[in-house]
Amino acid sequence: MNVSSSVSGMRAADLMMSAAADNTANLDTPDYRAERVDLASTSSGGVQASVTRADQPGVDLAQEAVTEVVGKLLYTANAKAVEAQRDTEQSLFDALA
Repeated sequence: MNVSSSVSGMRAADLMMSAAADNTANLDTPDYRAERVDLASTSSGGVQASVTRADQPGVDLAQEAVTEVVGKLLYTANAKAVEAQRDTEQSLFDALA
């Protein structure tokens, strides 16, 4: 497992949650175009996140709620992967000691 892959997933999740928070905060802002986070895999197995703006103004509050939940789950899953890697390495060091 590559820890940097999990860290990139955590960063992507953070960006998703930040965009959803910004969109929610601007729900009533006239002509506000919602931010969207696009995810793509990298050749090293990580995730690359980029932010784009919606073509039309407006914020879909239900979509923002879903994005928050997905971001939280993505962050939690990647944090667990980092934790598992740490525990595995610690077990290996303990066995070698």
